[in-house]
Amino acid sequence: MKKKKKMKIEEKTKFSVSLTKEEVEHDFCALLGTKPPRRPKKRPRIVQKNLDVIIPLTPSIMNYIHAFFLVILFNFWLGFVSFLQTLFPGLWLSEVTAESYEVPEVPE
Repeated sequence: MKKKKKMKIEEKTKFSVSLTKEEVEHDFCALLGTKPPRRPKKRPRIVQKNLDVIIPLTPSIMNYIHAFFLVILFNFWLGFVSFLQTLFPGLWLSEVTAESYEVPEVPE
């Protein structure tokens, strides 16, 4: 009877590098002898339908996203205004102007 040796299977480490457009074009020319197409090919209809089901962007969802970003922008603006008020405390005083500090000259 033979004893089975347990072999430890090591997982391969994954390694990937992003290529620039020029590098992709060079490799494409080297393999096929022509430049790559300007537009990517369309996805099959079934794949596109599956993606549309996974990520549906209806007008109501778009309105929600739009409102959400408006709230974030408004909160950012309020924070910026309060930051300016801490730097320049008199900034909110709209009644005080440079003209109010003018002193009339007294004739002698």
